[in-house]
Amino acid sequence: MKKKSSVIILILCVLCVTCTAFIFVACKNTEQFEFVLNDDKSSYTIEKVKDQHQNDSKFIIHSSYMCKPVTAIGETAFFQCRNM
Repeated sequence: MKKKSSVIILILCVLCVTCTAFIFVACKNTEQFEFVLNDDKSSYTIEKVKDQHQNDSKFIIHSSYMCKPVTAIGETAFFQCRNM
């Protein structure tokens, strides 16, 4: 019984470390966007690029944010992004 509990605790620790690393990487890539939780409370819309005067010519939009899907891009999300 003790061995089984130790294995379960080890698996949970590995999952926590993996999830933490994934969230860190995902957040780093989403810092440039402003996300708004949709009315359904189960998905997000990208409303705008935070620094619209940046010189990026391309953006990576991930399929999820905060463990919920990104389902829409607002009409003016990239309004001032001239190098796209």
